Amino acid sequence: MKKFHFKVSLLIASLWLSLISGVLAAGNAPDEPLVMTSGDGRFELYSDTNLDPKEAHAFLLTVQNAWNWLLETQQWVNPTLLDGQPVQLRLLDDDNAPSGGSGRGFTIALKRLYTLPDLTKGTVAHELNHVQDRRQTGNGVVPGFITEGRGLTNGFWYRYSLGLPPQPYDHALARSIANFTPEQMSDVVHRMQRGDVHDANDPKANARLEFGGAWFVEYLRTTFNGHGFPDVQPRLASVISEVHNGIPFEDAFKKVFGVEFSRVQDAFIAFVTNTEGTHRVKSMIWEGLIGKENRN
Repeated sequence: MKKFHFKVSLLIASLWLSLISGVLAAGNAPDEPLVMTSGDGRFELYSDTNLDPKEAHAFLLTVQNAWNWLLETQQWVNPTLLDGQPVQLRLLDDDNAPSGGSGRGFTIALKRLYTLPDLTKGTVAHELNHVQDRRQTGNGVVPGFITEGRGLTNGFWYRYSLGLPPQPYDHALARSIANFTPEQMSDVVHRMQRGDVHDANDPKANARLEFGGAWFVEYLRTTFNGHGFPDVQPRLASVISEVHNGIPFEDAFKKVFGVEFSRVQDAFIAFVTNTEGTHRVKSMIWEGLIGKENRN
């Protein structure tokens, strides 16, 4: 049964990766024609298909609503960085768009707007979080598992704020957490490079980095030192702003959280080692999702 659940989790993880094609390379203009620009000029929508104007406007409204929520909840030190260049949004009739890039914009497969509308709202918040974080970071380095952990959990919280139910993806993530080993999570939280894992010999590594990063962020919010940091997301946004100012990530983390990052890493691995099953997500956003699948 565990092996079956793991395969299903990977399947849904693959679906998520196909839903998000990632962010666009800095400075590259999309090949697709410009369909519409938001009224404030902040967002540009490109597409390789003939979008109905009402459809285009509805998507831009979805993006703007997600951005407004992020502005309110993340409390970035310098939110005007987003206004430096319009964010390029690409709606493509292609499920295999390439991933990677920087803070210029992001791509979503068009048909996912119709087949996974609730999850897509979280995807938009997730990717806008990445765009702004990358602009805040500048040339500084924030570990990939932190940025992915922020994106995934903020995507969930945004969906939750809209009153949307947990998705099959959320159940898959919770099951993965239940099955992670301390060794796997130690590899994740001690990988201090920016970005994803690029290892042709381990195609599951990115799923572990993203899911493990989300678990780490939720652990930091709810559990570390007995009480966690309920305001973990705006604190992490502050860390990212400090990194932009040239401070190494570990120093920025200590400045904002008042604790050595290595201490949190050690405590998290001890937590992973000493818990199993539903206890691993107690008080976290996935509490109640392990062993309870949403069939809707």
